[in-house]
Amino acid sequence: RKGHRREQGVNLTMGLLLLCDWIALLCRVVFAIDWLSRLPARVLMIVLVPLVVFPIVVAWRGGWRFFKPWFSSPRTALKVEGHYQNLESLLVSGVQLSGAKAVSGTSTTMAARTVERANEAAGVVDAGEVVPFNRIGVPGLLGCLLLVSLCAFAAIDFPLFKTAATRLFMPWVAVEYPTRTLIEVEDGERIVKE
Repeated sequence: RKGHRREQGVNLTMGLLLLCDWIALLCRVVFAIDWLSRLPARVLMIVLVPLVVFPIVVAWRGGWRFFKPWFSSPRTALKVEGHYQNLESLLVSGVQLSGAKAVSGTSTTMAARTVERANEAAGVVDAGEVVPFNRIGVPGLLGCLLLVSLCAFAAIDFPLFKTAATRLFMPWVAVEYPTRTLIEVEDGERIVKE
């Protein structure tokens, strides 16, 4: 069961990391395009759909489709045997014989011995070797870098970040990007309207 839980944790984490990575990456691209070209609200509404759908599809293909919340002894036994080549179907046979009633033509003592050997072999299985976390390394690092870059962007120029996020995720709101206009007042006569 440890191997199953670990594998499901890896699948969920991988899907979540891919979702966050692609959303952050696509947001940065759309931010840049919108800031440079001032996209109309209708175009932003159209862009919002693939911005949400594409990362969900990538997360599904990269991890979430492999998520199986229910425990399956034969599937887990096959996964372990795929990693440990020297087990020679011992775990799968043990799983099949432990749940089955005696079938005519089979020895009950031989079936009990097979189940006992399978339990002994399952006791020395290391779930960390069967399901390594190293698959998560690159998406996790990329996600951290993208998160740091978005936080730095928000820290450096928060009004611009807030406007970009508002224009992207709520395109129906009329918001313009802030400008850095400086007004210089010269000394001399001034005309004031009343």
